[in-house]
Amino acid sequence: MPDRSGEHWRLGLRSLPVRITLFVLAATIITSVTVTALSVFSMRSFLRAKIDQKFPEILSSASDKLDLWFDQRRLELGVFASSGVVVDNLGSIRAGVAGARLDRARGEIETYARYVSESSPPYAALFVLDAGGATVASVGQAVALTPTERAAIESRARTQVESSTLYALGSRHKLATAAVVAPDGERIGSLHALLRTDTVEAQLASDDLGPTGAVYVVDGRGQLVLGTAEGGPAAAALAEEADGRVREYEKPNGERMVGAARALERFGWTLVVEESYADAFAPATAAVRRILGLELALALALCAAGAAIARSISHPIRGLAEAASRISHGERDVAIPAIANRDEVGLLARTIASMLARLAASRQEIERSHAEVAAANAQLTADKRELQRANEILEQLSITDGLTKLHNHRFFQDQLVRETRRADRTGEPLALVLIDIDHFKRWNDRLGHAAGDEILRKIAGVLSEATRSSDLLARYGGEEFALLLPNTELDGARALAEKARSLVSGTQLVVAPETEDERLTISAGVALYRGDRKALFTAADEALYRAKSDGRDCVVAEGD
Repeated sequence: MPDRSGEHWRLGLRSLPVRITLFVLAATIITSVTVTALSVFSMRSFLRAKIDQKFPEILSSASDKLDLWFDQRRLELGVFASSGVVVDNLGSIRAGVAGARLDRARGEIETYARYVSESSPPYAALFVLDAGGATVASVGQAVALTPTERAAIESRARTQVESSTLYALGSRHKLATAAVVAPDGERIGSLHALLRTDTVEAQLASDDLGPTGAVYVVDGRGQLVLGTAEGGPAAAALAEEADGRVREYEKPNGERMVGAARALERFGWTLVVEESYADAFAPATAAVRRILGLELALALALCAAGAAIARSISHPIRGLAEAASRISHGERDVAIPAIANRDEVGLLARTIASMLARLAASRQEIERSHAEVAAANAQLTADKRELQRANEILEQLSITDGLTKLHNHRFFQDQLVRETRRADRTGEPLALVLIDIDHFKRWNDRLGHAAGDEILRKIAGVLSEATRSSDLLARYGGEEFALLLPNTELDGARALAEKARSLVSGTQLVVAPETEDERLTISAGVALYRGDRKALFTAADEALYRAKSDGRDCVVAEGD
């Protein structure tokens, strides 16, 4: 007999150890990808929330530092402008001194201005104008003012405007102005300082930013004023909106950035804070690397454990499979390999050995009783079919009204629960019609119970003709019928109820000499399901009551 055990145990993907290992690997990878995705999403959301909080705080801090820096310069300039040297000598010039006295007054103002400029590094230039706008003294960087610029400066000095930008002087400088006022309160000139804004750059740096983070200022023309911006200033949209919100954008050099901007209306500048996208979300990237490393190590460990477990199971089973294959090909003297394991595999081996021992002793008995078993199976099959038919009949009887052959109250209640749940789930309309036979007791008393039963059967037949295949008509109790209309609005339900009423009214249902001119009629109440089954029945019952009160033989819907 050829050995066909190889048909059951092939190497490769059909091998149990390989399949278990692949399953463990696939499960680990799917779990790892899911966990990693959730972790990355959660961490990125957390970091984005922190960035949305951090960047506005950095902008606010830098803005406060710039305001404080400029206010200090203005305060200093105000002190210098009130100096006796400046006030007295400008007063002399205003009084009209000439010659050597005029030169001496200008010289003293210039000496004082040079002293102030040398003792205050933020000042790139200091110059003093008299009440007519003429330059009295100037030190530091040369400032050549056009008549228009001179008039603008004088106007600011008169109105005490805080600052201004003179592009002719370079956008990295700011002009501060202080009026010089005589003891009598009259303005006799003005002191102007060209501030070197680069002296405040160091204060804009933030320890909360990474290596690529930067805080800098651009002017109204988008030119860099303070700080450094590698790859060029921020995207135009970021600087233009300057509403403090964090945005993602690309710089002119193509680097992906995260940044926010805030308008410095006092200076006519825009303050920008930015950081490369990679640095901003570096913690998430590092966490992903760590998670992936741990998950890879876990996947390898689980695969190794799975392979070892699979091998410990597959080797004993392979011996049992080979023995079973020999038995299946007719061999009788087959020895089951001894397995010392006390697990399920060992139990299987002992069970198969016991089975073989009993198999030899039972073969003749099995053959002898085969015919009896076959006959018994045939009888059982027949009995089972008969029982199934009986159960079907009983099931049908349990949900059918014996008199009208319509569905009974129990079946209707079960279907009502299903339909209302479906309506809740899908949002489709569901209507209920309660129908009652008018004066049924009078008919029943006059004609007898047998005739009354016949009336119920005929009414049921007429109502069945009026309903659709999707509707559920049931005898709800006594002379009352219930009609459930899925996917039907209130107007549609009212129309169908009216159709049923008209059919009943127009059909001769009672044939007796004394009733030839009388017709059976019905009354109907219609309601629409609105999320509450009890409220649905209450509304339909109240509508039926109004139909009875309105003279019967009519249809009333809720809200009528």
